[in-house]
Amino acid sequence: MHSLQGVGRTTEESVAPHLESLSTDAPPDIDSKVLPWWRVALVRLWPAGVIILFDQVTKVMVQSNIEPGASVSIWGNWIIFTHQLNPAGAMSIRLGPPAFYLTITALVVVFLTHTIITRVVAPMSRWALTLILAGAVGNMIDRIRIGAVIDFVDLEFFDFSLPAIDWGPIHVPGDLMTRWPVFNVADASVSVGIGLLILATFIFEREHGDPSRTSD
Repeated sequence: MHSLQGVGRTTEESVAPHLESLSTDAPPDIDSKVLPWWRVALVRLWPAGVIILFDQVTKVMVQSNIEPGASVSIWGNWIIFTHQLNPAGAMSIRLGPPAFYLTITALVVVFLTHTIITRVVAPMSRWALTLILAGAVGNMIDRIRIGAVIDFVDLEFFDFSLPAIDWGPIHVPGDLMTRWPVFNVADASVSVGIGLLILATFIFEREHGDPSRTSD
């Protein structure tokens, strides 16, 4: 089994640069003006709560039924549940000790929560940020609870090779990939959220123009 684990975690750090272009021309948000902040938080964050709950339930089930390192076939060789623990970041990239990843994730969670509750953001962008928030919280709970992220979704994929990278604090083991890197529900949520955020940004710039451009 390859050593690369998890997808989409380091992409959490790429969210901030997109936010400025997402909220400037969004429609007025009546809820934030007439409701107390805690009710606005409930209305806007409950989808993230559902995803977090589902993520944690699936991980507890894997912990209870599959030993670390063991695998259970779900659909032949195409879908396998493999219990893996990843203390590092996406694809086992190590930038520091586990506390480093926990700190970065906590900062991202605080930033996204504040943005979703207090800023006027277009619906597609808000859903994107909500998905990223849910994934970040789901994996943060793992790091607090057991010191590593639980991965288990192991999918068939075409073979390809990745070179080893050892540059400064970045250490990526080279590997022959015979399957997609093992991931979890939180990883999938982050990945879908990032894709949706890119799509929302592209649509915004297409409809409203690139703010960086000025007319002659």
